[in-house]
Order: sequence, then C-alpha cells, then structure tokens
Amino acid sequence: MKSIISLILLITISCQLKGKLFDVEQFLAKDIIDMNGYPVDIKVCDDQTITKSLQNKVIPPEIELGQDVTLKSQVQALKKLSIRKLKILVKYNGSDIFSDLKDYIKDVEVDEKFVYTYTASVPAFTPAGNWKIFINLVDSDEKEVTCLTANFDTK
Repeated sequence: MKSIISLILLITISCQLKGKLFDVEQFLAKDIIDMNGYPVDIKVCDDQTITKSLQNKVIPPEIELGQDVTLKSQVQALKKLSIRKLKILVKYNGSDIFSDLKDYIKDVEVDEKFVYTYTASVPAFTPAGNWKIFINLVDSDEKEVTCLTANFDTK
C-alpha cells in the first residue's frame, strides 16, 4: 500500500512539472536555427538531346522549412516521347538519402511543349548542409529523357 501511495505521489509531482522543450527565440538569437528561406539554384543537369528545357521555376523561390516546395519545368520534345515515370533522387551532403519512382504517363509529339512539376513537403527541422534534388522523366524504354536539379544549402 505504501508503494502505491508513493507511486501516485510521484506521478502527481511529475505531472505538475511543465516547461519548454527549448526556447526558439534563444536558438534564433544564437543562430542555431534559421527560420528564413533558402535560395534554390535550379538548372538542367546535362546536355539533353531528346528534350529542350524552356523554363524552370521554384515555387516559392526560396525553400521554407515546414512548407511545401514545387519544382516546375517547361520543356519541348525534340522527338516523339512515351513518358512513363517521374524519378526523384535526393542527396544530402553528397549521399543518396531518398529516391522515388512515380507513374507519370504522357505521350508527347515532336516539338510539343509540356510542363511537369514535383511538389515536396520540406520538414520543419532540416539538418544543416547541402541538398540536391534530381528530377528525371523516364520513357517507356527506361531511358531518362529530362534531368533537372535543384540545389540549396541549409544552416
């Protein structure tokens, strides 16, 4: 009985102790975390002979932690294409940390212009370092017909 009363007393005392896990203002003042956006460099990764990149865009133009980011590319087909997949590869400080292959069915005629997009949720707490996102469209022969990279640094 004495141990049950001691346990109830301990739980009651423990439940009354409340506080902050950490002080965000203190972290911001000491530059431990940064709540500002991070500029993104977006470009075509290689010489493309199957498609021609016309316009690439990041929405919003800076990566914001805890928010979605959309990468958008307008391209022109230089030959007839049967696109079947959208391939994503994410690198952190040069190491592959995530990859995904999504169905993306699109048949494109020669000289046809088209837009493809990829939207991702950026975690609220993202480790400091260099991030690269590779986005490729893959045709029915499993050949990459586009390659786009988005590069940004977090601190």
